[in-house]
Amino acid sequence: MELSGRVRILDNAGFGVWKVEATPKDLQFLGKPLARAHGRSVISLQNWKLSEDKNFLTFPIDKASVLLLGDNEDCIAIDREASTDKLSSSKKKPDSFATQRSAMISQQNPTFGDQAFIAACEAEALPPKIVELGKKFLSRVRDFSNDRLREGKHRKWVTYPKNFLALTIQNRNQQFCVHVRKTSVLDSLTGSLDIRDDRPGYVRFWLQDESQLEAAVTASKGSFDV
Repeated sequence: MELSGRVRILDNAGFGVWKVEATPKDLQFLGKPLARAHGRSVISLQNWKLSEDKNFLTFPIDKASVLLLGDNEDCIAIDREASTDKLSSSKKKPDSFATQRSAMISQQNPTFGDQAFIAACEAEALPPKIVELGKKFLSRVRDFSNDRLREGKHRKWVTYPKNFLALTIQNRNQQFCVHVRKTSVLDSLTGSLDIRDDRPGYVRFWLQDESQLEAAVTASKGSFDV
């Protein structure tokens, strides 16, 4: 007999991300967490179902895992099977072995992928408008790249296999720090972005307002095309 769990949905952020009601004690039935921290918890779900009234998520216990165990009742649930294509309006499909392998890793490891990044933004308590800005930015990036995001150190997420873009979640300043390759495209963007030197061959700038979106996408596309 398959054991199942159920959580109440408090908010649907879209793209396979929900805010749900679950205490740290509730989550102990899902096994050992990958990490612990103050604040919200983050769980990954597979083979989940919505209740008829769309107020609950039901899922097999053996298809759920705790990515981050917090210390309060706030909890973010992410759809582990959600693909990056759900964020993209592009019809472009992965066609290289490296990109296909990256997609496979993304589904096996919940610390890969756009959905996991969005969940991390929620877990870091970024304001909803900044989380939404992150979604729009990634959606535009998906128009020209299928490279997956993977989590690194210090809340920094890097594209893989092509390392042309990194996003650092800066919860204290309520913004993203964007890292791209240094290209001539940047010369026309200094009026919109505060561009600073980063590690050799790269620059960084900050994304905190929708008025910066077009410039940020242009800088990222220039980095991708190198």
